[in-house]
Amino acid sequence: KQWVTIGQEARRGLLMLGAAAATGFIAAAVALDHLVKKAGDFQDMAEKIGDTSENIASLAVSAAVGGIGMEAVVGASAKLSKALTGVDDDSKAAGAAISALGLDLGKFKQLAPADQFETIAKALAGFEDGTQKTAVVMALFGKAGAEMLPFLKELGAEGGRQVILTEEQIRKADEYSDAQKRLHAQ
Repeated sequence: KQWVTIGQEARRGLLMLGAAAATGFIAAAVALDHLVKKAGDFQDMAEKIGDTSENIASLAVSAAVGGIGMEAVVGASAKLSKALTGVDDDSKAAGAAISALGLDLGKFKQLAPADQFETIAKALAGFEDGTQKTAVVMALFGKAGAEMLPFLKELGAEGGRQVILTEEQIRKADEYSDAQKRLHAQ
């Protein structure tokens, strides 16, 4: 009779262990699916601002440490592009800001968006924190420019941009994410 009780308890324990393992597997699968979709988002962001997805992804760590989302980085890049459109000298706010950073406007406009962020970040490292620094970033990124300062500070720091995903990994993640969206819509 004692063996029967031990056998029942062992069976219950194995069932509980199996249920816990299944729950853990499902949670891991959901988390992996979420991460893959997030990686695919870098492709969509790259298409919005005209850069490679790998370059955009390389800004993600600095953005996270700086306390802003990548959507804010994409928005700031769009604002910078708009501010630089038609600017050929330092007579306009964006041109004056680029000049104040000690950068050549013509060369700066030729850079990819991620490279522009990195160039600005490194140039800002020479500025003291204060109103002049804030004015420069606001001239480049609009009203939200001040919110970009922690991100730019982190980007200009020793770690700088970090390649976290390759172009191919992001492309495959984007294809997966798009297929999932199509399937869901159908």
